[in-house]
Amino acid sequence: MTESVITLYRLEELAEVRLGLTMRRGLLAKHVVAQGPHHLRIRDLSEFGEIQIQSFEPLPITSAIVRRHLVAPGDIVVANRGNRLTSALVPQGLVAVASGQLIVVKILADRVVKEYINWYINHEQTQHFLLSKCRGSQVKTLSVSVLKSRLRIPVPSMRTQKEIVELNRLRRRERALTSRLAVFRRLHIETTLLNMVTHECGEGANETIGVGRNL
Repeated sequence: MTESVITLYRLEELAEVRLGLTMRRGLLAKHVVAQGPHHLRIRDLSEFGEIQIQSFEPLPITSAIVRRHLVAPGDIVVANRGNRLTSALVPQGLVAVASGQLIVVKILADRVVKEYINWYINHEQTQHFLLSKCRGSQVKTLSVSVLKSRLRIPVPSMRTQKEIVELNRLRRRERALTSRLAVFRRLHIETTLLNMVTHECGEGANETIGVGRNL
């Protein structure tokens, strides 16, 4: 049986790659946009490759600049500094402008699934490669040119890409459930131990220990 050959592509062959908006004095608007878009930063990216915004930070910039730099649902944002260059997909409903801490990847090719590209960038081997290409004396950063022209991405069939994406989704779901289960197990054990103390020392032990009502 002849094995199929998987082609390697540079990211720039599959997507438009650009740096996020670097804020300068000249970009601040004379007339700000009410409830402007969120200023998306590295801190909004979780270690598991998801966008999780803790506090909304609207940008006071002109509508023209907003239109030019808004990220769209399905775009991929990649951290360009730090110990892990996490990437994440922009979800539906998020109105945001990526900061200069992020590289924006807009998938253009029909031969790839955007979730597959996001998975590949977050893969440990890819992360090791990208981190090795970071440059800087104090803060090491990943350049747009490295990400779009040096990274080679294997592109299997659409079916295989979708299978990888689904398996990765299930793995992340399993990880979330395992984490919740660990919390419930800890609470159960703590409650059981406290009940042992209460059984032997009486109900007043709960107030003495000071944790009965917190469980």
